[in-house]
Amino acid sequence: MKLELIQALGHAAEGQTVGWIGNRRHEISDDFLFARKVCEDIPRVTICKASGREEIIFPVGGRIIFLDPQRIRGYSLDRAYVPVRASENLLSALLPALDTTGVPVIAY
Repeated sequence: MKLELIQALGHAAEGQTVGWIGNRRHEISDDFLFARKVCEDIPRVTICKASGREEIIFPVGGRIIFLDPQRIRGYSLDRAYVPVRASENLLSALLPALDTTGVPVIAY
């Protein structure tokens, strides 16, 4: 799981908008803390954590957003990382967020 998160951070650092979607709020918070630790020494990276909105913004314009399945609405993503056992409901909710980009990618 940590390898996938590091890959997601790499895509965000390249300028993509990446959604990291978890099953439970606790798991998402743990993943955000890990990503925050990985990115804290990178110059000009902005780390946001406010009212359940957790996101890391890179200087080239890319960002990684940590979302629970109920908070996907309203986002536009280039790439999404979802749990291995993602439900059909989650994937259906995710499609509008990915539909706005050229070639969307869903990674499990």
